[in-house]
Amino acid sequence: MAAVGGGPVRRGLGDWTVPLATGLVLAIVTAVPYVYGYLAQPHSQVFLGFFYLGDDANTYIAKMRQGFEGAWAWQNRYTTEESPTAYLFMFWLLLGHIAAIAGLPLIVVFHLARVAAAFALMASAWLCITHFIQDRGARLFAFFFLAFGLGMGYVIQALGHPIVFGNPTDTLDWRMPELTAFYSILALPHFAWSGVFAALGIPLTLKAIERGDLRLGALAGLAWLGQASIHPQMPILMGGATAVAMLLSRPSTKRGWVAGALAFAIPAPYILYAYFAFIGNPEVQRWTFHSKNALPPEGFSFLLAIAPQLLLALVGIPGALRRRSREDLFLIAWLVLLAAILYLPNPAGDLRRRFLDALYIPLVILGARGMFDVILPRFRCARARRLIPFSYVAFAAVGSAFLVLAPMLVATQPQYVMSRSYYGGLTWLGDQPQGRVLSMPGIGLYVPAYSPDTVFVGHYDETFDYYTKTQTALAVLTGQSDIEAFDQTNHIRYVIWTADLKTPPPAALGPPAYDTPDFKIWKLY
Repeated sequence: MAAVGGGPVRRGLGDWTVPLATGLVLAIVTAVPYVYGYLAQPHSQVFLGFFYLGDDANTYIAKMRQGFEGAWAWQNRYTTEESPTAYLFMFWLLLGHIAAIAGLPLIVVFHLARVAAAFALMASAWLCITHFIQDRGARLFAFFFLAFGLGMGYVIQALGHPIVFGNPTDTLDWRMPELTAFYSILALPHFAWSGVFAALGIPLTLKAIERGDLRLGALAGLAWLGQASIHPQMPILMGGATAVAMLLSRPSTKRGWVAGALAFAIPAPYILYAYFAFIGNPEVQRWTFHSKNALPPEGFSFLLAIAPQLLLALVGIPGALRRRSREDLFLIAWLVLLAAILYLPNPAGDLRRRFLDALYIPLVILGARGMFDVILPRFRCARARRLIPFSYVAFAAVGSAFLVLAPMLVATQPQYVMSRSYYGGLTWLGDQPQGRVLSMPGIGLYVPAYSPDTVFVGHYDETFDYYTKTQTALAVLTGQSDIEAFDQTNHIRYVIWTADLKTPPPAALGPPAYDTPDFKIWKLY
């Protein structure tokens, strides 16, 4: 059989040329749009460093800034409601500490984390795939499918985002990096690193159970702890899939059960802390219930977003059910439990979409089995058997190529660059004492990323009661409400006026401390 689970972890480790070379290719390819963005920036503007999900990316830079300042606990600087700090978003806080130690700008460390993820994810994915798949041809197919494959969201784009069964559709594979390894590396490194920890934790855990090896169990536990530092709920899904696989497959030894339990006991205290932070910290609770992650992806859009991977995986699932090895059952349990979390009522309701990390791993492994165990044996022509896997990966990579090339056509658009007067104002603000800032959300998004300040309104998800606060800020900054009374009541230290308000600057505040024709900052105390 071309693909049999449970092979020793050491198999395939002698040849690291493929994963390391692929990591290098991904590091270079995914850097191309950003390098172009910096080279193409107009003389009067500054490229901000992001093309993909820039709103969220700036909030991650804001979290890194807190680590840069020395904090190990997060506080939401996109809303002014008081609340205790919480030991969440540890991945971003750690990157901020690294930036401080290395003396590097936060944006540089952000992109270095992407580059490092390219190598780490390819190496860990190779390790994981070699554990599940013995045949080298099937391994290579699964690996390159994982590295470069995207979905078919471009079909929805071409159809003009139609309404299907009463629901608006979306190109989810262009908007949700966690669905594919390529987009994770290209856009937001924490999704890629979550995949790294999953790809390490899976073979280590399964091998620890098989051998009853507590040392491997401990190493697996460290991998799951790493994943928990990014998304604390993910090891719960992994632990559930492992438990199902152990219960339904051949019996394990007592030492195997202990090794498996140890793997998930190590991250358990932090997961438990995160749970109590979510239910007991008012600021975290507000952020959780305000977040859009409670909603499962729209079904038709989701199916197209993972169509190339899912179609092949469906072909491979019957063989996995016949074999019923622990590895087979783990992969199937992962997908079944994920579907239940996404679409059935359950306690995970407000974090449903945060369970999609590394979904590509079970899909490409099952997909490789479908390709090599079911589809290719039906072809007698050797050339066809070589060409079909290559063609399938090339077909799945169409979306990836678009994501790399498309930004270069719009690199100078306003959402990717900022005028030097705006940029200079944010830099000036970063050198001032910490305080609260009143501005419109367009500029408020950047304030916590460039300064130690907290904004009244800035991000649609992280600002509590965002839409009401946006209307309040507009009324105050355009003279419809008393700005002096508002500033005093809300303890505002800085007020930012921008020319796009289309009204004169607020005269009641006197001369601004930072003054350009289209960007002004008042320092009130």
